[in-house]
Amino acid sequence: MSIGKSELQGERIYLLVMGIGKICGGVEGVLVDTSVYFHMIWVDQAEGICMEMVLRVFLRVFLRVFLRVVLLLFTLFGGGAYVLNDTLIAWYYRNNTFKEPYGTKNLQQRKTKA
Repeated sequence: MSIGKSELQGERIYLLVMGIGKICGGVEGVLVDTSVYFHMIWVDQAEGICMEMVLRVFLRVFLRVFLRVVLLLFTLFGGGAYVLNDTLIAWYYRNNTFKEPYGTKNLQQRKTKA
């Protein structure tokens, strides 16, 4: 259901704020509320400021959730910088053609010679 242009500005702003409240309220309802809200705004062809407000709130919520997940992972696996460093090193060795860590090959050759 779209909101007609002839309706009061106050009602439209109230509905928008109500939707933003729902978006901010809980992480579970983020996707549903934003999709409903984008639909309402595109159908209504409301002013650019409304779209900007919803986009800002959506990005804020998304960044908060994303940062919380990243920080949670870092705290679970120890210090953030160390985790990131270890992860990058592990990824490098897994995805690189040079599979073994530096020095392993020389050590094996020395063992076979002895």
